[in-house]
Amino acid sequence: TTTTTTTTDELEGKTSTRMMAVTMVKSSVGTGVLALPYAFARGGLLSTSLTLVLLAAWNEFCGLRLIACVGLLSPEERRRYERESPLEALARAALGSRGATAVEGIFLTLVFGVTTSYLVAAHDTVNLGRRGLFVAAALSLPLTCVSDVGKLAPAAVLGLVALGACFAITVFYCLVQKTRGDGSPRLYSGTPRAWASGFGVLSFCFGLVPIVPQFANSMREPRDFPVAQRTSLAATVVIYLCLGILVACLDPNVPGNVLYELPSTTAALAARCTVGLVCVASAPLPVVAGADIVEKRFKSFSPLKSSSSSSKSTKNYSKNSTSSSTTFLATDSEAQAEAGGAFAAEGRNSLLHFFFGFLVRASILFGAAFVAYFVPEFAVVVSVVGAATVSFLSFVLPPLIHLRLLRRRSESFLETTTSPVAAKDDAKVRRSAVIVDLVAVVLGAVVVLFATSLVTADAVASFRRGGAKATSIQEDSEQRQISS
Repeated sequence: TTTTTTTTDELEGKTSTRMMAVTMVKSSVGTGVLALPYAFARGGLLSTSLTLVLLAAWNEFCGLRLIACVGLLSPEERRRYERESPLEALARAALGSRGATAVEGIFLTLVFGVTTSYLVAAHDTVNLGRRGLFVAAALSLPLTCVSDVGKLAPAAVLGLVALGACFAITVFYCLVQKTRGDGSPRLYSGTPRAWASGFGVLSFCFGLVPIVPQFANSMREPRDFPVAQRTSLAATVVIYLCLGILVACLDPNVPGNVLYELPSTTAALAARCTVGLVCVASAPLPVVAGADIVEKRFKSFSPLKSSSSSSKSTKNYSKNSTSSSTTFLATDSEAQAEAGGAFAAEGRNSLLHFFFGFLVRASILFGAAFVAYFVPEFAVVVSVVGAATVSFLSFVLPPLIHLRLLRRRSESFLETTTSPVAAKDDAKVRRSAVIVDLVAVVLGAVVVLFATSLVTADAVASFRRGGAKATSIQEDSEQRQISS
């Protein structure tokens, strides 16, 4: 997941189809790509490539389903949709307040997982041992209290450059220095657990579905959004295939974080440190979004008591960035993160409010560091977050919301129409759409549960190892660098 800067035209609904496609590609490519070669090497080149293409098609379908949900809202729900986070408003309209609360809880879990992945990635850039996780958390904590977290968004551009440099140096190092890994890359997944790990990583690397309404609303011609989405997904698939297959072929035993492949050269060290700094600067974005969820549940302590201040903060944040996924930070965090960005400015009115918000942010950051301490393997963290949260928000929730809203609207139409022909035609259209939604929900739920159970087993195994594997991989990487 990553955060990208946007132009004034994008914010005013003047973005062209081509520029929107570029923006969505930039929003997809983030720190998760560090685990892509591992996903291809472990899951098999052909099976992981097929999974990647299928996930792209699934993302397209669910994104269009979420856009279609907007047209099924009542006038009152539409006004709420324009004021709140789109995904939260759609979930409330379709699933009620309890459903919206459940979605909020899943998003909070996603926020925690994304924060953990940032800290693990930052830890992997320097050899400080696992105590480096708490150092990274301490460095990120002051940034969570800035008055406008959107000012941190430009770091994403630097992060993309650093990630590109890391992959370029890795490929050059493997080709020129003749340091190809032993063996040959497998074509197919050896075990279901290997496939599930790749599924989780790939889901994490997409993660744009929950925020497609924001992208569509910022276009000059929203009806052209399907073209922009299809173009961006095709470009993203090509990028991921090139990065994953190339490195996996050069080193079939590539570790879970490609940073371990970097040699001990000046250029590699510079790229590695830049990635670490970008991760430290990016971690506050999901933390602020998660803190706002907690603060809204404790309104008597929250510094954000009025919707007007939240709306104002949303507008200010949007002038600087667009959040995504996997990502995320993806999902419905945009309005929440922007509202949370008002924390420092609003909190000055009350010392109690300030310390409460600070405590929430510190709890999320150091809680994530504590989890990462016991599961310090980047690919494991990314696969769990992608399979358990991103995939649910992207593949299960959109068709479920569409199904509920469609059935409600059809019932309302049948109650008001006096034309038997119109009622019959509506029943045919509704029946086919309902079948498609039901199949999508059931298939999504089965795949998400299956993949989540398997990657969770990986996480448990990593916890039992206590990071021994990650440490041995890092030591082996350092030894190869010295010997070369």
